[in-house]
Amino acid sequence: MKKILIFYGSYGGGHLSAAKSISKYLEETYGKKIEVQTVDCIEYINKYINKVSTEAYKELAKKAPWVWKHVYKNSQNGALSHISTTTNKLMSYKLNLLIQEFKPDLIISTHPFSTQMCAVLKKRKKIDCKIATILTDFHIHAQWLVLSNYTDYFFVSNEQMKLDMIKENVDENKIFVTGIPVSDNFTKQYDKLEIYKEFGLSPDKQTLLFFAGGEFGLGRDTTYRVLKTLIRLFKDLQVVAISGKNKKMNTKFKELVESTNSSDRIKVLEYTNKVPELMHIVLGVITKPGGLTVTESLVSGLPMVIINPIPGQEEENAEFLVNNGVAVWLKKEDNIARKLKNLSRDIEKLKQMGENAKKLSKPYATADISRILISELEKDDDFSNSLSVATLIKYKTRYLFIKNDHKLNLLEGALNLNETPISALNRLAQSILDISLEKLLKVSFESIFDEHGNQTIYLNYKSEISSIETNPNIVLLSKDNIKNYQFSASAEALLKELKLL
Repeated sequence: MKKILIFYGSYGGGHLSAAKSISKYLEETYGKKIEVQTVDCIEYINKYINKVSTEAYKELAKKAPWVWKHVYKNSQNGALSHISTTTNKLMSYKLNLLIQEFKPDLIISTHPFSTQMCAVLKKRKKIDCKIATILTDFHIHAQWLVLSNYTDYFFVSNEQMKLDMIKENVDENKIFVTGIPVSDNFTKQYDKLEIYKEFGLSPDKQTLLFFAGGEFGLGRDTTYRVLKTLIRLFKDLQVVAISGKNKKMNTKFKELVESTNSSDRIKVLEYTNKVPELMHIVLGVITKPGGLTVTESLVSGLPMVIINPIPGQEEENAEFLVNNGVAVWLKKEDNIARKLKNLSRDIEKLKQMGENAKKLSKPYATADISRILISELEKDDDFSNSLSVATLIKYKTRYLFIKNDHKLNLLEGALNLNETPISALNRLAQSILDISLEKLLKVSFESIFDEHGNQTIYLNYKSEISSIETNPNIVLLSKDNIKNYQFSASAEALLKELKLL
């Protein structure tokens, strides 16, 4: 049995959400083959430090965002980064007590602090297990990359992050563009009428989801003016406004709704665990650009209006979203009414933003990260025999292969829980290559043994696509030059079966 230790930190919900998503998927999919433990690394080391540092972060972000921006920028390098690194060295010794007790084969980190602490331990030869880091934003920060040569795998949300990390001398073979893990609830199908009924909404009106800033209370005036504008200018629009832990904002919202007599179309909630269901029925999202909410919105294919980003990582997220045509950023100096009205009239722009969100989203990040890591663990030990699917993809007169380890691979991977082979191949095609398979025909059954005697059973298919975008991981070969290349074992077997090799 393999042991996997997952670390997260208490700063922001995205780190915990990613950790929970990975933990749940691993336990449900790989069952008795693994043991998973999920730990708040800062809380474990010192509850008092955790409380003080978390509260300090919140207060800085809320009351003095310009100070937080200075802290954030200067933590990229200089004195603050050295203090942080030194602190992590000291704290890593206590974390090592947990690691030595659990004895993991793999550590997964969703927070830079735990990544640094584990890297320190690995550098000092206190641990020798694999370390994987999942970056939970859309732009890199130097804190993620401290002692990066001691981290074995990095999982990032987009190609630009990979390019930026390569510039920082991170080995490109360690970097996987998978997206950020998100709950599988966001890819489920729901009964829309039931959702409308549950929240007292009309199915005949368009609905907007408004995250009003949560506990940070940032930009209260901007947030209030946005809702006031929605009520005044968009009388046919329904809004679900979620205030979170911000009780003052919740009170102001409710007073505004009462004074405008708009309770039939404006629903103010302090909290809901039905965000996946709501994102299933809404036209778009107004939100701060935290990594978690942004990922959920992208997976749901929703255009975003960005408000009140925390200086630093959230501002960088906002810039990424705007540059990729997914979001509009409402800034302090903007005329909110004019900007929202102009956006509402531009139906084509809204439609394109939604399409861009779908292209940018990676809804199967949790499954893909888990598959990659379990595959790496399988190389080191005797996991049970596995069932996988593979397909040779034809594009016009050529065949599509994937670059990997100096060999060319088919599109292949393991089946997830309750998946059919065809749905698995479609998932892999979308998440790894961003393409849609149009025809799938079963070719053969293949059994392959690796050097350790482990058996993988492949169900082999051939498929077709009619269009393809430039992708550095893709190689297209004609029938005539296939023989000039080296292929993975499964690809070679299928090519021989199809008499192409």
